[in-house]
Amino acid sequence: AITEGFADIRDELINNGIHTQQTLTRIDEGVLNPLQRITTEDYTDVEGALRALARVSRDGATPPLTAIDTATDSLQSLLERMRRVLREMQKLETYQEALKLLKQIIDDEEKLLDKTREERKRDLIRKLNGPASNGDPKPEKRPSTEKKP
Repeated sequence: AITEGFADIRDELINNGIHTQQTLTRIDEGVLNPLQRITTEDYTDVEGALRALARVSRDGATPPLTAIDTATDSLQSLLERMRRVLREMQKLETYQEALKLLKQIIDDEEKLLDKTREERKRDLIRKLNGPASNGDPKPEKRPSTEKKP
């Protein structure tokens, strides 16, 4: 289920166009491939070692140290691989959060740039309309209706 979830995240990154080859490689090599190995090989090794240990214990005999060591080593190997995957997941999460933050900063900068352009445009219009203008168009000059003496 976890492997499928990360495979879905990987697919979403591709579909949304926010992936890089480095990100995909990190997901594949740091999460998906190790999780696949954990579920297909490591669990099988641990299960076999624990079954052998349980079989000896059920017979009433004291399990040999080699059986205990084998089970312990298998579990340690499994746990270490799981810890590495977890660390990689945390790195990817941090990376994705940073990427999201950077995207937000870029969006904010683009909005600010648009506002700045609009303000410059209004400023230029005010200057073209004259110093007394406040941005409104210049009033039309009407011919004087007063009679000259």
